[in-house]
Amino acid sequence: LFRSLAAIGKDAAIEAFRNYQRTFHHPRRFITNEPIQVHDDGTATGYATTFVLQAHTGQSYCGWGYDEWEFRYVGAMWKIRKMTTRIDCMTTLERSWGMMDERVLPLPPRPMD
Repeated sequence: LFRSLAAIGKDAAIEAFRNYQRTFHHPRRFITNEPIQVHDDGTATGYATTFVLQAHTGQSYCGWGYDEWEFRYVGAMWKIRKMTTRIDCMTTLERSWGMMDERVLPLPPRPMD
C-alpha cells in the first residue's frame, strides 16, 4: 500500500496527489512547526512536522513524518522548487500506534541560521 514515490514535475506531482486522494478517504493532515529560512540568493528552505489520520478499505491509519521544501523567488513571486515528504511511520488502528518506542524516531537535526 505504501511505497516510495518520486513525482518530478508539476503534472507528476498533481497526479501523485490525485492517486493519494483516490486511495485514502477523508484524510486529515496536520502540519506544525514551519520554520522557513530565506537566503540572500533568492531561495528559501522550509521544514514541517506532519501527522495524518486517514482510512482505506475499512482500516483506520495513523502516520507521521515531515515535509521539506525548497523555494525560489521568480518574477516577484515565491515558487516551490522541490517538496519532499518523508513518512516515518504509517500504521493501522488494529496494529496500534500507542507505546511504540521502536517506531517513534527522533526528528533529524536541523541547522538553524
